[in-house]
Amino acid sequence: MVASGIPSTLRPQGARCRAAQSGGKLDTSSAAGELVFHVFGAIAHFERRLTAERTKGRYRRGARQGKASRAPPARSRESQSSPEPGGGKHVADRCRAAAWSRLCDGVSRNGFGRYSASRVISLFRRFAKGHWMDEKRIMGVPGASLSFEAQAGEISTIFLHGFGGDMRTWDILWPLLPSQRGYIRYDLRGFGNSVALDGGPFHHADDLLNLMDALQIDRCDLVGVSMGGSVVLNLALSHPDRIRSLSLLSSGLTAWEWSDEWRMLWHPIVIAARAGEMQRAKSLWLAHPLFDTTRSCSAADVLRAEVSRFSGAAWIDDNQGPALPDLDRLHTLRPPLLLLTGAHDYADFRLIANMIEACVPNITRHDAEDLGHLVHLEAPLWCRDMLTAFWQNT
Repeated sequence: MVASGIPSTLRPQGARCRAAQSGGKLDTSSAAGELVFHVFGAIAHFERRLTAERTKGRYRRGARQGKASRAPPARSRESQSSPEPGGGKHVADRCRAAAWSRLCDGVSRNGFGRYSASRVISLFRRFAKGHWMDEKRIMGVPGASLSFEAQAGEISTIFLHGFGGDMRTWDILWPLLPSQRGYIRYDLRGFGNSVALDGGPFHHADDLLNLMDALQIDRCDLVGVSMGGSVVLNLALSHPDRIRSLSLLSSGLTAWEWSDEWRMLWHPIVIAARAGEMQRAKSLWLAHPLFDTTRSCSAADVLRAEVSRFSGAAWIDDNQGPALPDLDRLHTLRPPLLLLTGAHDYADFRLIANMIEACVPNITRHDAEDLGHLVHLEAPLWCRDMLTAFWQNT
């Protein structure tokens, strides 16, 4: 069977095709068999077009940056006709290749006959929507092993979760994001599936920078919520050349001096965790006024699940190294910044947001009257719209 399908000149004569391999289970004389044949042909064509578009795009970017243009090495006829994607340098390329390999492996073992028409349509929709690029991976950085997930095309944006959360905090927002961009979300060291390999001091911003280096990401947009916001802000202040833009959602601030009221609520949680009463510590954290509006909205179950997954290790032994207050250098921030806040957020975070707005020169702030701290859970569509508009204008 040739890749281009059954010649149209043979169709009027009633010619049909049966695969010589896989036990002859692909039979285009049946409706399901013909559907499978054409869907996989369309996927192969899509892969070739996608590879060609990305190659042209990279050459254009190289030309704009003054890099010497060089023709790609010639490929054999056999490699040109293969629909299997190559192992490009970008994370999404490798994820797509792995997904394609798993799919083809299942076909080679079971034959096309095992794929019903509904199953083929489901597979095709996953490829069309880019879900085949969702791939959880582990990346080693100095002193830690970080778990991350890549989605869509060439990576342009990295998402960071807050304290007590993990990458799954973005589950509601994730499928709503514009499909034209590529994204990464990961578990910070000590959270989710990311683990510390030693007990030495560290900084989350250093982990983020090392992850970008390991994935060959020169510059990108960063999005962080709560503690994750303080991490991306800290990195942008130290390495502005690596950041295109910042989006902070109810952000914290590195080396912030917390209020007495915050400390009175925080200390009992830490004491309970260090006394081995982890369930009590989690209950106190879930009941914290920080989450009042989230507990009363449709995302309450998501919050409860997030707190339940949290190991609590950061309450017991936090090895983050000392740092100078970022408040003192906010005025030096160069990348454009989007600040999303809720009017019902806790007082400390409201003050942090006001300080950021007053000190950062290139800032856009949107303050939602009916939201609290976890704006990405309470109003994911609003967050999506604000992020999309900001990215389009920067």
